[in-house]
Amino acid sequence: MTRGEAFKQARKAGLKEFTYEGKRYNTKLASDKPKSDFVSHVGEAIKVAENDPTGRFGIRSETFKSVKDDQKTLDNSVRNNRKRWEKAGKPGKFVDFMGKRWAPIGAKNDPKNLNKNWPNNVRGALKKRLSTEEYKKWKAENLVKLSPTAEAIRRKV
Repeated sequence: MTRGEAFKQARKAGLKEFTYEGKRYNTKLASDKPKSDFVSHVGEAIKVAENDPTGRFGIRSETFKSVKDDQKTLDNSVRNNRKRWEKAGKPGKFVDFMGKRWAPIGAKNDPKNLNKNWPNNVRGALKKRLSTEEYKKWKAENLVKLSPTAEAIRRKV
């Protein structure tokens, strides 16, 4: 029996730990951890901004299996892009940084050039999701900030 098989068997039995070749392992999965507020808020904002009825959330790099799998890919993309942004020294706003990878301007799959709106659409959705206190905190951390044009339009509404 492989360690992976022992892991599956222990998890199926509801065990928190198992022993394999004399070593103890836990049965926790990375997906068992609760999502951070950051991943949750940004992921939901992306779904709103993209308004994709298929539930694909702009995911084009993987074969569609289920909305749950796509949600996991979306969460991982947000998490990984934040790590990249922090490793790069937090250049600019996070949403702009992620947008360059997630919805690049001039992409072949964007004939109507809608990707140019992606960062402001995500920021607008985030502003609606976050409380005033959260928004101020995120703004201070350079995670989100509406462009002056989007801010002016929002004030008129």
